[in-house]
Amino acid sequence: MAEKFPKDEFDDLPASRKVGAHRAVERGWRTLRIVIGALIATALVVGIVYGVMQITRSQSVFDDYSAAPQQSESSEPAESQSESAEPVEPSEEPNESAPSPSPSAPSVNPHSLQVTVFNAQGANAQSGLAARTGAKLTANGWKVGQVTNAPANFGAHRTTVVYYTDERYADAAKQLSSDLQLSSSPQLNHTLSVPLTVAIGSDYSARR
Repeated sequence: MAEKFPKDEFDDLPASRKVGAHRAVERGWRTLRIVIGALIATALVVGIVYGVMQITRSQSVFDDYSAAPQQSESSEPAESQSESAEPVEPSEEPNESAPSPSPSAPSVNPHSLQVTVFNAQGANAQSGLAARTGAKLTANGWKVGQVTNAPANFGAHRTTVVYYTDERYADAAKQLSSDLQLSSSPQLNHTLSVPLTVAIGSDYSARR
């Protein structure tokens, strides 16, 4: 038969209160739960930090990958510009926009110019020499006007000369000298009133 002991304070404990050895067990479990909770919380924090780092790394890699094609595309215009910067060979085709040389002024018809014939032999002038010379020129198609002795201020000429009053008549003066078989060259004289003037000199009679 079991031995009975008198009741003490441990036999009348309330249902919700634990003392002695029971209280030591409860404190052990509480400490264990705190440690486990701390480990779980630490693991969650570490996982969250690791996940954020992975996401950040993935975003950085994605940005680098996306930037690579853009840099490649941006380098293409530079290559195009360098190609366009090559020197352009001059075109051999004539420039159509270049102004063409202005046409020369139309030549003057020598036989349309009036001719004056002066006998400029001076005091010993041959009579009728100017008239005969004028008739010869008329027969050759020249437009002969005044035929007379040269005025006193014109002066006596030793050599027969053809005078012209404008550069435009230079060729006509040369042709007139050729028709008269003169050895002298025509001379420009702006003081005369008609385009061409023949001044018959002393040499002309010897060569008729």
